[in-house]
This record gives sequence, structure tokens and C-alpha cells, in this order.
Amino acid sequence: MDEFVQQTTPAEQFSHLLAQEMTSRAVHDLPELMQHTDAEIGSLVEAMPAPNFGVGLQFAMYESALSVCGDPHRFRQVVKDSHSVFAQDPTGLTSLATDPQFLPDLNEALLDLFDTGAQATRAMYGEATLARQTGRTLVSLATSLVEGAGQLVACALLTCSGRKSRPYTKLRQENATTLLRTVAETPDLGPLMTGCNWNLRTAEAHRMLRYTDRGVQGEISSGEIYLSWEELVDEIIQANESTLGCLVALIHALSTLGIKAVADNAWTDFGITQSEFLRAALTTMGCSDAVLEEEQGTWTVSVTPATDVAPSTLAAAIGAMVPDQITTLRLQLRMSDGMHMFRGPVAPLRAFAGGHDADGDSHAIASVRLLRTWTYDGTRCLDTAAVRFWFATQAGTAVAADLAEAIARLRALRGLARELDDHEAAEALTAAIRAVRASDSLDRQSQDCLARLTDWLRNPGTVSSECMG
Repeated sequence: MDEFVQQTTPAEQFSHLLAQEMTSRAVHDLPELMQHTDAEIGSLVEAMPAPNFGVGLQFAMYESALSVCGDPHRFRQVVKDSHSVFAQDPTGLTSLATDPQFLPDLNEALLDLFDTGAQATRAMYGEATLARQTGRTLVSLATSLVEGAGQLVACALLTCSGRKSRPYTKLRQENATTLLRTVAETPDLGPLMTGCNWNLRTAEAHRMLRYTDRGVQGEISSGEIYLSWEELVDEIIQANESTLGCLVALIHALSTLGIKAVADNAWTDFGITQSEFLRAALTTMGCSDAVLEEEQGTWTVSVTPATDVAPSTLAAAIGAMVPDQITTLRLQLRMSDGMHMFRGPVAPLRAFAGGHDADGDSHAIASVRLLRTWTYDGTRCLDTAAVRFWFATQAGTAVAADLAEAIARLRALRGLARELDDHEAAEALTAAIRAVRASDSLDRQSQDCLARLTDWLRNPGTVSSECMG
């Protein structure tokens, strides 16, 4: 805990948490971490999040941050239980997401929680002040949790559970206390919002609070309230667990509908620049001196890579951080023998983000796509002969499988050939598909196309060892 609190900037805290999460899972780069964390939250709620949305990473980072002074086990339980509420009504969830106010409010709620955590840390661990002065800050934070994230989560829970049907634009105008009280009075929803103290919020709004050295006391229409400072701090921590757990579950449920609730560059709103995010991730991989420049759809990253990290691995890791508007990535690599340039389109890198294996072949097709479209010091990492040799070996393995599996694999290979504009390879793979299906002999043209695969096995081509490490 002390080590985290000692980090003075959001970037330092993020770097600390990222390194901690990678070490605890024995992973080596950001895509691998995203794969592990997506699997973790998927197992928890029994539904995988959409790939490449970074849902698992958010889950892991928030859980790690809460473990500093909260209860990560309760956070996980809130994520699990609230997800079952949000996922039970896809229509209601979609209606929330399509409301023009909802996603901006959700992102604002995340920022409120971040700011609340930072302010609470400063109040409790900063320079010493009078207890009642610290208490005023804590009451303000408790109130903001009710009026901000608490109100949004209450709207979402009540809508998706079928207890409210008004459009979100109107629902958000209702009194936060009324909404949270309705949640609390519902047996299956109440435990999800533990810590959100609407009575304290009401008393504060009517200036009916009195601050002492030991706690805060107040009056509301139903009677008196009293909280010691220790009780108030614990309530704020519980409210953070509750609201953040529900928001993570909400982001996950939205992702399964193809809705990205949090933008790729959302970290900048938390005080972490793209450069700082990149530098933190690359530092955990043993790289150093990373510098990012952006212009006209291109990222240029200058970095000293670790000796055991291949340029292709480095590119895949950075690809998980590149925002959608960037189409080209240039890596200027400071190596022992001088500067080298590894560059290419961003699109092939997307297949590695989050560890999602769309082709089910341990990223084999994705790797060939990357290495064929990228260059190292101006030379393609795989020449035409190397790609065709790979196609031929893969086709040979595929035809030995059962019919359905063979055809599926050959189609996937043909799709890649077409992506790479290799018409001859596409024709040869089409012939292979026909050969697998044919009950009689192929026509002469198909036989000639199929024979290319045998010919290509005689020439393994050139593979750039520098790209592969």
C-alpha cells in the first residue's frame, strides 16, 4: 500500500499497477496481459468480453487499485452479481447505450471515481490537518459518489432489472436519493450499492451537518445520523467498490453487444498521456527510452528494445495501444549495431490485441499477414516464395484432416492469399478445396493449379531473421 501511495503522479501509479499485474500473472507484454485478464473476467461472469475492447485490463487495474485499501473480493462479487442484472435484458441495455447522454455520463462517472480516490488518498495520507477539515473533504466525496456514479449505476440497475422504463434522459433527472433508495429496497439489488449514503447527502444538501474531531452528525426528516471518521472512510471505500464494480460489469455487458463504452484514449482523461501509457507498457517488457511522435495517421515510436524482444513482438504489443485513427506504425529501433526501421500498417496488429485468436491457429495466419505486410529496413520480412512455401505446407497438413476441418482451414488460407493479392496462391488453394471435395478426377486447369503447391515446397524463400528476433 505504501509503495502505491508514494507514487506521486497518475502515470507513476499506472506504471506501478501495470508492472504488478504483469508480474503476478507471469506475462511478458500487454497483449498477453489483456488475454489473461479478459479470460479472468470472462470466467467470473461466465461470458467473455468482446476482444480488443480492453475490458479485462480495466477490470484488473481497478481491482488492483482497490486492493490498496479496499476489498478486492467484494469488488469481484459486485462485478459478477451486477453483470447478471445488466446482461439479462439486452434490449434495455441497448436502449441505455443509444441514449445520447448515457455513455458520456458513464465516462464522467469513471472520472468522478478516479478523482474521488485521489482526493481521498490526499485527505487521509497528505499533510496533517484538523480532523474536521479532513472530514469535510470526505463528506464532499461521499456526496459526489451518490450524485455521480451512484445515480448512473442506479439508473442502469433499475432499467435492466425491469423496475424502471422511462428513457434514461428523463430518468437521470430524478432525485439521486430516490433512485438509490429504490435500489436499496430491492433485495437482489441493494447489496450492490452498499456504501452509497444518501442520508448523508441529504443532510449535507440542507446544511444540517455538524463536524467534530471524532465524526460527523446530522439531521434528516427521519431522525439523526452519526458517523465516526473511521466509519465514513469505510463507507466511501465500500461505495467505490460498489459503483466501480457495477461500472466494470456494465462496460463488459455493453462490449458483448459490440458497444465500446470507453474510448481507446480514455487514459488521457485520467492524467496519463499516450506517451506515458506507452512508456509504462514498454518498460515492463524491458525496453527503455521510448519516445512517441504522432502525425497524419502515423505513430513513430523510437525505443531501445530489450535484447530478447523481437521487433514483431514489440509491434504487436504497441498495436494494442494504438488508437483507431492511427493507420501506420513506424518503430525506430536503437540496436547495438545502429538504428533500424520496422514499419507497416496497423491493421494486421489488431489481431493480436487482447490475445484473441480469430483463426484458431495460435495466430499463425495473423503472424504471416503481419510479416508479409511489414518491412525491416525497407525489405519485406517474408518474400513471396516464403509465403507460398508456408501456404503449401499448411495446405498439406489441412488435407490430411477430416473434410469439414480441411475445407475450413483451406478457406482461411485462401482468404489470406486474397488479402495479400496473391492470385496464384488463391487459385492453388481453391484447387485444393476442390480436390478434397471431388469424388472423381479434377480438370486439367485445377490439376495445374494444385501442382503449384508441390512446386512451392521446393523453395522455402527468404525470412527476415531480424523481424522474428
